Amino acid sequence: PGGWLAERIGGKKLFGFGCLCTALLTLVTPFAARAGIPYFVVVRVLEGIGEGVTFPAMHAMWAQWAPIYERSKLAGFTYSGAQLGTVFAMPISGVLCQHGFAGGWPSVFYLFGGLACVWFIMWITLVH
Repeated sequence: PGGWLAERIGGKKLFGFGCLCTALLTLVTPFAARAGIPYFVVVRVLEGIGEGVTFPAMHAMWAQWAPIYERSKLAGFTYSGAQLGTVFAMPISGVLCQHGFAGGWPSVFYLFGGLACVWFIMWITLVH
């Protein structure tokens, strides 16, 4: 459904709102974890659904924005960027778990969820 949605509403909007959905649910994750396992599981499943549209949306954007012979290179660059983000986020998360605010581990979710909300505002206003 991600590719179909990207064709219907556009890759930029779908990508942005998919990331915003993930960001907001990331902010809610510590509350859900404290409320109980069923709440936590529901939040994480919803987060996965929100994140599930991002890669089809990226392909829809590259199909519209990139020259034909550059698309595969740009898609590869995009996917490697996603992996590079994980490389940086993991050690930061470890430090936050040990020394962070809000009891340690919740600070990981608050920091990255908050940064993603800021990213969404920049995405919607700056990307055309």
